[in-house]
Amino acid sequence: MKQVEACREYCTFPEEGPEGFTTASLEAGETQLLQGLGGRERDHPRYLGGANEDVIRLGEVLLSITGGQWNWHQGEEGLGEPVIIPEPALRVGGISPRALINHAVRTASGQVFLEVSARLGEAVTRYRSLHPSWEPRRIPLPDWADNPRLNAWLTDRRDGFPAWAQSTGEAASWDFSAASLDRLQEIFLSLFRTRGEVDDQKEDPFLEGCAWYLGEVQRRNENWVWNVSPHPVVEGGDDPYVTEPDQDEEDEDDYEGGPRTLAPLAVLRTLIASPPGTSLRDLL
Repeated sequence: MKQVEACREYCTFPEEGPEGFTTASLEAGETQLLQGLGGRERDHPRYLGGANEDVIRLGEVLLSITGGQWNWHQGEEGLGEPVIIPEPALRVGGISPRALINHAVRTASGQVFLEVSARLGEAVTRYRSLHPSWEPRRIPLPDWADNPRLNAWLTDRRDGFPAWAQSTGEAASWDFSAASLDRLQEIFLSLFRTRGEVDDQKEDPFLEGCAWYLGEVQRRNENWVWNVSPHPVVEGGDDPYVTEPDQDEEDEDDYEGGPRTLAPLAVLRTLIASPPGTSLRDLL
């Protein structure tokens, strides 16, 4: 989530008026935003935390009402987006600012942001009626590369790797080289024929071993880093993924779109639906 944090620091706006996009200026801000978008919806960001400034800006306004924190929701096919998670005491689910903006584009009512902020304000009022001293608080961004949930998953995968390798009948073949991915592809496609099968068995130890091995090849050969949300946004949890390391300052000009990410399970699902002849290595 470093990119979200950096964008928040960059997005400094006046306290009043449409440019400020504050709670008081949500209606004017929505009107201005819709005029600028011209009926175009916002796509999923191309990289972790790579949201448009208006997405970050809207999320910050809503967090000023509810408290809470930013998080990342990793969806299907490796697509994801930053979401806000209001303070748990309010019992309000995660909110996608991008989805709100797109809803505003589709309805063109000019009232979407106000309506959402009003509903959040009602939740705050209800909670305060029982807890008068409560104030919304901002929760610091979590460490996605070092947290109990990720560390437990990685430990389970590492400890289970010898048994996983043995179960393939080719224990000596798994040397974490790029070439070994060809054999991983053969074994995976021999066991899973549809995306539905993958989804139904996503917590199967063998399938998790396949995903871990794929990510480990990228980590060991390209120095990528494992990540996962410490607190999953959706029931069932987001899947662990790897992201390329931060670039040196001198390489920033060549660092278009932010760090690339790879969700191994999503890549394996994509492989199933890819044209014949597609190599797993081609999808990395």
